[in-house]
Amino acid sequence: MKIIDDIKAYFVSRNASGNSIGNYSSRNSIEISTKTAEDIFDVYKSYPTIFGIVNDIRDAIRNTPIWISEPSGIEMKSSNAFDFKRLNKRPNSYTYTNLAADAAFELVCYGRCFLYRKKGAMQTQFFLIKNVDVESIKYKDAPFSERQIDSIRYKRKYSNGIVSDEVKNINGNLIELTYSECNYENRLNTDMMCDFISPLIAAARQIEAHANMTDALNEGFADGGARKIISFKNGDGSYSYNKTILPDEEEELQTKLKFYGRTKSARKYIVTKQEVSTADLSLPINQLDVQGSKPALESAICNAFRYPPQLLAIKTGAYKSQTEAERAFYVRCVAPLANYIFEQFDILFETNINGKIELDYSELTFFQEDKQKKGAAIQTFMQGAVQALDKGVMTIEDVSKEIKNML
Repeated sequence: MKIIDDIKAYFVSRNASGNSIGNYSSRNSIEISTKTAEDIFDVYKSYPTIFGIVNDIRDAIRNTPIWISEPSGIEMKSSNAFDFKRLNKRPNSYTYTNLAADAAFELVCYGRCFLYRKKGAMQTQFFLIKNVDVESIKYKDAPFSERQIDSIRYKRKYSNGIVSDEVKNINGNLIELTYSECNYENRLNTDMMCDFISPLIAAARQIEAHANMTDALNEGFADGGARKIISFKNGDGSYSYNKTILPDEEEELQTKLKFYGRTKSARKYIVTKQEVSTADLSLPINQLDVQGSKPALESAICNAFRYPPQLLAIKTGAYKSQTEAERAFYVRCVAPLANYIFEQFDILFETNINGKIELDYSELTFFQEDKQKKGAAIQTFMQGAVQALDKGVMTIEDVSKEIKNML
């Protein structure tokens, strides 16, 4: 029958082009798993929102200079300060990297980071063991507050391929950094992931909901946005299908069409020469409440990372400007993580810096506004200070002290 062949060919062609209505009915719900390191890495690389947030945090630490200061606040120029910066950029003879940025990536994604100090006859070298390479961990039987790794078994690349290797924690040469503390019950757990919490893991359910909503939207638009079937007349007044369908022919057509459509078992609508009519095909996209739900989910994901949603063009009213949001990103998200990493690196490198190690924001453009305000305030103060000095109300020491406080 011509009508059957034509309609079947139409659906087959939509299948071939990847726009089949039938594909939607078989779509499985997307599930986000964070049980293993491989699962977490798949989430990172598969979802642009997560990929962008994690890379922004890593790049901020990688591209911002390190400032090391004396307890008095002036820049430290001793050899151990120089060694700290050098080892962060060249921790071993095999790689040029930014160890702090690499550690931040591991902490934000997996919730923990493993560092290995290997002492040799000529020099001491430092390595980061990636979570995706870890096969098992054995902890020493000690109070949780003194938790230490006994050994780590991990995958290692050699010239003849990838093999398993094990390193023992001798004299505290294996250091574990954690994004947050884990439960006491997991202290002796030797599995790779023992309930360590990271921002990515904490946002898993929101990522899953966001992924399913995006997938549903993509499927809906892939159908061309079709919502109804309408029978139209040709220009000469005839119908597209000008043959009346007999009951047995309709039954045959329905049998063939049952393989197509979002609800495969439902009766299919057929375009005939009968009077013009319409029929709904699916749930309208606006009923998904995308305008309200999608930004809310993205904001929840951002909050897990302490990442200002405004940097993803999500208006929340939390920040007055883009500059203020960028500044908050460094102050609330990047700086606390970097400061924690630097504190642990001082122990790892054995540099024993008796001062402060932090990121140097002084050259970043979105901090220049504060510097301009500070400069204007100092200028205004000095105008009054000159008169105060002339009248003997203030001494030079008083003026100097006030300026230092303003700086």
